Amino acid sequence: MRAAFLSSRGLRVGAALAALLVVGATGRASAQQVPGQDPSKSFADLVETAIDKGVAWLKKKQQPAGHFGITKGNTYAGGTNAYPNIIGNTAFALYTLLKCGVPKNDPVIVKGFEYIRKHYGDHMQSSYEISACLFAFEELSTHKPPKRKEEKEFEYKKRAAKEAKVQVAPGDLSLVKSMLQDLIGTMNFELGAGVTGVEGKGWRYGNNQYAQVKAQAAAQGGGTVNIQSFDNTGGNMDVSATQYALLGLKSASRMGLRENIDKVYATRPDVKAGASIFFDVMTFLLSVQEADGPAVTPKNEEKDQRRTFVPGATDKARGWSYMKWMVRQPQESTASGSMTTAGVCGLILCKSELQSHPLYRVNKDLPRKVDQAIRDGIAWLALNYTMERNPYVAAGGAAAGGANLAAGIKGNHYYYLYGMERMGVFGDIDKIDKNDWYTDGATVLLREQKKANDAEWFWDSGQTHTPADEYDTCFALLFLEKASVPLPGVFEVTRGPGK
Repeated sequence: MRAAFLSSRGLRVGAALAALLVVGATGRASAQQVPGQDPSKSFADLVETAIDKGVAWLKKKQQPAGHFGITKGNTYAGGTNAYPNIIGNTAFALYTLLKCGVPKNDPVIVKGFEYIRKHYGDHMQSSYEISACLFAFEELSTHKPPKRKEEKEFEYKKRAAKEAKVQVAPGDLSLVKSMLQDLIGTMNFELGAGVTGVEGKGWRYGNNQYAQVKAQAAAQGGGTVNIQSFDNTGGNMDVSATQYALLGLKSASRMGLRENIDKVYATRPDVKAGASIFFDVMTFLLSVQEADGPAVTPKNEEKDQRRTFVPGATDKARGWSYMKWMVRQPQESTASGSMTTAGVCGLILCKSELQSHPLYRVNKDLPRKVDQAIRDGIAWLALNYTMERNPYVAAGGAAAGGANLAAGIKGNHYYYLYGMERMGVFGDIDKIDKNDWYTDGATVLLREQKKANDAEWFWDSGQTHTPADEYDTCFALLFLEKASVPLPGVFEVTRGPGK
């Protein structure tokens, strides 16, 4: 199976080989250092095998109807009836399988997309679900014939010079446009009662004024908006949902719908002429980043620091939290690794769509401010670096290596790793200070993969909603695959020697 499956993968062979080169040069990771693995295999081969087995397991999770299960568990507000997420679970699994090289004519892929086409709009759709659908249809439209190993390796080393655009299948275009409209329809313009000091606009699970949005869309001739009422306990925006929505918008933009984004956004209530959804979201992300933070002493002394983030003299460790105004649990209102990667990725995504926009260019200080915010977010990750858990430092707590980092939070661990993958690919970052994030994260995932049978393995932290094993397996596979689409020319990471 392995040889046949390898032939259909995208850039993973190059990514794994690049990781192996780093491992061989530094001696920091090897097959012998990953418990339970065959010490005779190379690190790259271990990664390949782990992905093979994870894909085999994930494909078997498809239900007879074509979907990938229903979410179960407690709601954010303390209830026991979690949003079902049938469409979102299905879209995210299909996206992961396609990214891992499963052919788009595979029966699992065909049946899954048939389910989405037939049932989209039947269920309550959150911003997460709609975004996942846009990821999935972009990847379905992008999927290319297999490349030879040498071509894949060369493409990885060369890196992308510009973003590639994709063409949506004519039969799916109308559905994709309705998904885009729904995603913009779930955006919130008001944070909630009693919350001050936060600017801009963003997303949570759904829209707090959904009835008004539906009526406005109908009045503008926009058709039906498939959104429902959501319990946005704690506030109507958060960094995680906002990042996912931006990823969905970016997929729509690459699918040739950039003008549609602007037109749909202009139909929303209170949107001024000439406004940009990306500018308004950028404003939100800037306003919820930590206001200040400590300087970070660099530890990387290598002469060649290309594709390496080394903290500079003006960089301060300023992270993001889920919702900084929340007091329910420390990890919600204080900076964490998963939310800091979300904040950094969100700003890079916004910048990628705004670099030529008048609102971005007219304020000459804004590009510098955005780049500094990105650098400060990565500086937070350098100061609190670990791939063993999702790190956070409680307000007023210890610096990296202290009690707060050691405690960390296991929750959302694999989501954090997936966030590091996105940030590394978006920012063209191979190392965070002296740390090779890919090799470190892959080592953790190789160690923590669980056996279902000889051919099927999975990941499961057990610390999120059911089906946690599916979510964690998708996050792990996307990390190992280095699945994100590069955003070349958006953020220049290197300031040091070797640039």
